[in-house]
Amino acid sequence: MKNNRWILGLIVVIVTIAALGIWGFKTNNNNPTAAGPQTVGSVDLDNQPYYDDNANVMEFYQDNCSWCIKEQAVLKELGDQGYRVKAMNVGSNHPENQGWWKEFNVSGTPSFIAKNGDRLEGFQTAEKLKSFLDSHK
Repeated sequence: MKNNRWILGLIVVIVTIAALGIWGFKTNNNNPTAAGPQTVGSVDLDNQPYYDDNANVMEFYQDNCSWCIKEQAVLKELGDQGYRVKAMNVGSNHPENQGWWKEFNVSGTPSFIAKNGDRLEGFQTAEKLKSFLDSHK
């Protein structure tokens, strides 16, 4: 009889954990990657003054990439100093851009690639990114 209670208790615990997991997944799965410009808080990642289609350095980013979002503060700081990069949004809400991953051999975001092929991968400090941009004017 004690074994039956123990087994029943274990089943109740497992079912409770599974139910909480499903509930948590459903309430926290707010994937904001619907078509259209992506905003994170009040930041519209696709329309920033530091983006220029004629820039010599491309920034590959995704809307839901936490490091890309952090990089925006660095880009804003450098943008205020006149620096520009070309926006290359490879996020899932831009299926037309998915070929850029292979075309430019991008392995992760954020990534900065100059016209001559030089690259910086991952989050960059203002100092390091400024130096890279200065060397690719």
